[in-house]
Amino acid sequence: GTTYRGDSFEFAKAGVPALWLYKGNEYIGKPKGFGDEQSARFFAKDYHKPSDVVGADWDLAGGVDDLRIGFRLGYRVA
Repeated sequence: GTTYRGDSFEFAKAGVPALWLYKGNEYIGKPKGFGDEQSARFFAKDYHKPSDVVGADWDLAGGVDDLRIGFRLGYRVA
């Protein structure tokens, strides 16, 4: 059901090709289960609520790799 809740789903419904890359839950340098705990906490506490904002303490380093992959894939498809 997470695909239907993603922002890109509205594009797909309108016939616009959309790419949705799902993040993993494994973190380099963190113990096994850390990502699952963080995700569960976020969805329970903040998801689609007024507190659903980017936090100053977030580590977004992996996002650069995600954007690179998404751009390259989208460019090749285009």
